[in-house]
Amino acid sequence: MTPPANGKTTGNPYLFLFVTGLLYPGALGATLVWFVRAVTAFLLKIPNQPLPTCWMTFFVGWFALYHCVFFLRLRAKYTVTAGTPATDQIKATSATVEPPYKIPHLVSDLLDSIALFGALGALDFQLGSPSPNRAVLAFVAAALVAISALVSRFAAWSRIDVLTILALLIALAGAWINFCHVPSAPTFWNPVLLVALWVLLLLYFLCRAVAKEKEGQASKSPD
Repeated sequence: MTPPANGKTTGNPYLFLFVTGLLYPGALGATLVWFVRAVTAFLLKIPNQPLPTCWMTFFVGWFALYHCVFFLRLRAKYTVTAGTPATDQIKATSATVEPPYKIPHLVSDLLDSIALFGALGALDFQLGSPSPNRAVLAFVAAALVAISALVSRFAAWSRIDVLTILALLIALAGAWINFCHVPSAPTFWNPVLLVALWVLLLLYFLCRAVAKEKEGQASKSPD
């Protein structure tokens, strides 16, 4: 990376373009296919065709909401500037991304995408009702989402991230309960833990929005 004339460091944009142009859209596209198949199966009611359970649908919805919101934030946060060819007067410049797209952000986005693909595989309703092993995979995918959020904010943790840690613990608890084949897991624990994950996700979005609003007001206030 080469510092531009104003002294600010810019980042190589190619990893960012790979994530935002291929990886995230691919994962979200697979999620859309899941919902299209689910709606089609529900409307057609083909004999012997498995239908998604409410638990599976709301779990996929949890992953979809999180990834849609953070994909939009990712696109809004970074700006890619195209490079310019060399001329007789100036040297060629390479494409850049501002602010720099750093390794923790890349790792976080990779974990997010792996989590979403894993969740879609675990919650594939055409395989029938989720077995304990598939429920384990779904909760592990939810834990990866929480870990990715902590990785992306590693240098700027705040009190809001307590919600992320709680979500991580709940997801790990769900994976452990299903791994141990607790008899009440499908009928009680899995729905209860999913509701808890939804509550924490909505609280997280609300707290982030409030914090961003306060930051905006502070930046506008006179010194």
